[in-house]
Order: sequence, then structure tokens, then C-alpha cells
Amino acid sequence: MDCPRRLMARLTRAVLVAVKAATVLVLVTGCVWAAGCGWSDSETTSTAATTTVTTVPDTGSSTTSSLTTASTTASTTASSTTSDTTGGAQGTALYPAENADGAWGFIDAAGAWVVQPQYKWVASFSEALAAVLGNSYGFIAPDGTVAIPLELSGVNSFSEGLAAVFLAGQAGNRWGYMDQTGALVIEPRFNNAEPFSEGLAVVRGEAGLGYIDQTGAWVIQPRFDYASSFSEGLAAVWLNSDQLESAGIARTVALAVPPRPVGKWGYIDRSGSFVIEPQFDTAGDFKEALAAVQVDTGWGYIDQTGAMVIEPRFKDARPFAGGLAAVGTGLKWGYIDKTGAFVVEPRFDDAGDFSEGLAPVAVPGEPGLSKWGYIDRAGAWVIEPRFGWAQSFSSGLALVSLDGTLAYVDPTGKVVWRQQ
Repeated sequence: MDCPRRLMARLTRAVLVAVKAATVLVLVTGCVWAAGCGWSDSETTSTAATTTVTTVPDTGSSTTSSLTTASTTASTTASSTTSDTTGGAQGTALYPAENADGAWGFIDAAGAWVVQPQYKWVASFSEALAAVLGNSYGFIAPDGTVAIPLELSGVNSFSEGLAAVFLAGQAGNRWGYMDQTGALVIEPRFNNAEPFSEGLAVVRGEAGLGYIDQTGAWVIQPRFDYASSFSEGLAAVWLNSDQLESAGIARTVALAVPPRPVGKWGYIDRSGSFVIEPQFDTAGDFKEALAAVQVDTGWGYIDQTGAMVIEPRFKDARPFAGGLAAVGTGLKWGYIDKTGAFVVEPRFDDAGDFSEGLAPVAVPGEPGLSKWGYIDRAGAWVIEPRFGWAQSFSSGLALVSLDGTLAYVDPTGKVVWRQQ
């Protein structure tokens, strides 16, 4: 499936981990698609980005979403991008893990079960609570006690003190926001709702996507078909061809197979004013003061004035992390610095983000398959490629596929936990 925000799949591609809901892909970036529920930017290439697999009741049209619902049994992995793992006593990291029977719980950094496997699905801890799925959704504390009863039809992880929740059969099947006591602080009235970021959240009203504050008041009125969360003071939004014409912005019609909506991406500030006019085919979030964007000639990077500081010459591009960004040349992946110079020459089949000094990369394995391992910032192997897929490190561990089972490894490559 193709849509104007295709870069979300290109920037942080997903791996499918223990897929129990093959009709749905949810990326850590938030893009989502469920049959009949909206749109997607997901690509199913095995890569190093963390992934949640679940379904979402999008009662309106498109928004970038990482919401989860109980309509399908689902699986998840530890997310180093959208949530932390520090849920245990005195900040001890906890990691989602699935046993051989398909039940999910949490382990510590030594691989010992802290929350026994008993759920159909769990999310990483975020702000000391983790979303879990039994017969319905709820939240647990780090010691495994239920903090918010498992009575919800859909949830998102907590962000800035609030979590989006879906109440089926109530208020016309709408999304609202709940605080950490379980109290509804923003009444359910939205067709879809995103996590809060920098004090604002993307939600879908009847007129489209807009942004609310933590009181539920509109700060930026709903008028967008597609919109991302704020990052480093700016948010990427998409205007369709009619909106571009109304705004006096030249529109171009490019042929695409399959056909996709005609429009352009630009960036707004917290007042809703365009700081960077819509001009990009796809546009990523700002990370480390740069954003990956796609134009006719390929992918490049802009600064917060909209100036193209790294010329668009790549076939694929991911956000900067730790001063380096993974880029694809069409055949291989490597890493560039903020001048656009290659620091690690393109020689990998795929490449994930650097985190905690290491990055997961893929090289050819058995025919038609890749092997994943980890390199340092100089491009030297630290953990030799032997995994079916591999995710970025988070709180000292990384989730990998080892001979068809889930496992966590430490930065030396030692297996500290393996599914059994």
C-alpha cells in the first residue's frame, strides 16, 4: 500500500515479530493500517526497527497512529524509539518477552521473569506503566500489579502524563485521554488520537486532523488529511492539491503506480503557521535538527529553515541518530554524517539506527535471506551477523531472532534470554 507518508516506512522500517495478526502492521514511528480501518505506510521488509503488531479502530480517516485495540490478539517487542524500558525497582529496565506458548510478560536485564508471562500482548513500559492485553486492554505497574483495569477497547502508551484510550460502544466509539489514575481527563470525542508530544497531540475531528493541548482544547484547528506529531518544534503536515491551489502554492501531478493522493508535505509551528511551505513528496520528523525529505531527485535532508543541507541523492533515508543517518543508494546501505559524507560506506543490505554505540545491519545470508549483526560507528563488526533480524539496543539489550526464536543479546553478543 502506498500513501503520501511513505517515508515513515522508509525511515524506520519494521520487522514482524511473532505475527499473530497478519492484516496489520504498526511501526514504531506510528504509521498503521488495518483492513478497513485507514491507511498505512508499512513495508514488511525485515529490518532493525522495533515493531508492534496489532489492530486499530480508526473510526475516521488517516492519521499516523500507534494505537492498539483488543480486536485481534497481537505481539510486540521492546521499543527503543517510542518508549523506555525502565519500569522496575529503582529504574531497573524491564523488557517485553514472549514464552513458547505465546504468553507475554517482562524480564529483567539478567533474563529473569519479573512479570510472569500471562498476557496476549504487552507494550514497553512508558512513564512507569505498560499497556497489556488480556480479554481487554489495561495498564500494569512494574511489579505486575494492575494499575488501570483491563476494561478498555483500545489504548496507547502513556506520553507526557496521558494515554489515548478507545471506548467501544461509548460516545459513539471515540478516542479520549486518560491520566495515570485511570480518570478520563479528555472526554472521548475523536475519531483517532495520537500520543502527546511537546504538549500537543494529533487527533482527528470531523473536519480532519488537528492538534489539541492537554485540556482537550483545539490549538491548531483540524484541516489536514495527514499529520505527524511535533518534533523539535515543528510538525510535518500534508496538503492535498485543492488546498495547495487555495493557498496559492503551485501543484504538480506525478504519475504513481499504484496511484496515490496528489499533494505536498510541509512543516508547521505550534501556531499552525507554515514555517516550511509544502513542497515535498514525503517528509520525516526533525531529529537532531535535520529532517529527511523526498523530492523528484531522491532523498535528502533539510534544516529547520527548509534549506536543503544534504542534497537529495539517496534512494532511501532514515533519521539522524547519534550524529549518523542510514541511507540507501538503491543497492546498498551505509551511514552519513551531517555534512552528507559517508562515514560507513554503503555495503549492507539494510541498516538500522545507531543506539548505544551500535547499529544493526544486514548482509547476505542463505539464498533470499539476510543475516543481521552489529557494527560500531567506524563500520567494524562488534557482533558478527548471525540473526534472522535484529533491533537497535535499548537499555543495554537488543531483541533479535535467533534460529527462529526471540532472544535478547547484550553489546558483546552474549544471549541473556531466549524464548522457551
